[in-house]
Amino acid sequence: MTNAKKKLHTCLYCQNEIKGRSDKKFCDANCRSAYHNQTANNQEHYIRSINKQLRANRSALKKACPWGKATVRKDFLKQLGMDFKHITHTWKSAHRNLYFFC
Repeated sequence: MTNAKKKLHTCLYCQNEIKGRSDKKFCDANCRSAYHNQTANNQEHYIRSINKQLRANRSALKKACPWGKATVRKDFLKQLGMDFKHITHTWKSAHRNLYFFC
């Protein structure tokens, strides 16, 4: 292959030129590790924020009905920190009542 046809590969992390195999993505093990740690941190942060809100929702439900099943107004749960965007599932009863679960 001539120099004109050679395609320059750059490291996904540091953007330096990669030498070696044509399918390499990183210039060395440090860049590979740093890249994957950076990516994992973003994903882990998102998962941690969702889990934090689910814990807050469970806490609100426990405060609102400490003995288990109870009818609680939505406004009261919101005051306790419940976020209805972050639930695990819902269930609609035969009487068309909607139940939220965390």
